[in-house]
Amino acid sequence: LILGLLVLLRGGVLIVSNGRSIYSPGPALTYLGSAKLFGLPVSVLVFAIVAVAIGLVFKYHRYGRALYAIGGNEDAARAAGINVDRVIWSAFVYAGLLAGLAGVLMTGRLDSAVTTQGQGIIFSAFAAAVIGGVSLGGGRGTMVGLVSGVLLIGVINNLLTLAQVPSFYVQASTGAVIIVAAVLTTVASRRSSGVRTRT
Repeated sequence: LILGLLVLLRGGVLIVSNGRSIYSPGPALTYLGSAKLFGLPVSVLVFAIVAVAIGLVFKYHRYGRALYAIGGNEDAARAAGINVDRVIWSAFVYAGLLAGLAGVLMTGRLDSAVTTQGQGIIFSAFAAAVIGGVSLGGGRGTMVGLVSGVLLIGVINNLLTLAQVPSFYVQASTGAVIIVAAVLTTVASRRSSGVRTRT
């Protein structure tokens, strides 16, 4: 369903824009991605504020604990009285809002809105999450780890770009990072579960 909706919306963007890109869309769309405040890019400040806010929600708010519980065991969360369907759908809504904010930041940084903008970035997001210790099965992960994964992926991509490595090698390296991190996470989770079983 999610992948189908992703393809549908991408097609809708091409239909509405007639496949044309928009250059210099104006300060209303470019401010967050290009302006500076107190000597720092506004986009960095927005990132920090969002990361801290979401980290606090996950750590202290019942909504964050509900998401952890659903990711760990959906049936157990439902038995504990959590409205699983509502929490999951609201998580998708919040994720969509954050993706829209990321799109505005990227538009401001590039000073343009390209119809293919953001394609393939989902794989970098997966890589950052896995590297940061977020379990793809759900129920485990911290905002500190996720931010660390994002920064590491950004540094790797920038280093490869500055070294003038072809773009397809950069994509391949991201895929390799995802595979290695997923394998290490699986091995670590199996070992931890094995230790718990013995104890």
